[in-house]
Amino acid sequence: MLNKILKLEGASTLSKNEQKEIKGKGGDLLACTCPDGSRVIAHGNSCEEVIGQFCAADM
Repeated sequence: MLNKILKLEGASTLSKNEQKEIKGKGGDLLACTCPDGSRVIAHGNSCEEVIGQFCAADM
């Protein structure tokens, strides 16, 4: 599948340094409920972190 993706116009493989920068950032993929009842799915270390970053602040 990766070979098919790389055939896209302008696509190229990432260097080892670029791969290291991407890996390990953002924590786990979490599904969290905002105070208003809406749901948000994002990478983070905890739902508190995700809610603080992505949910409406005026709750």
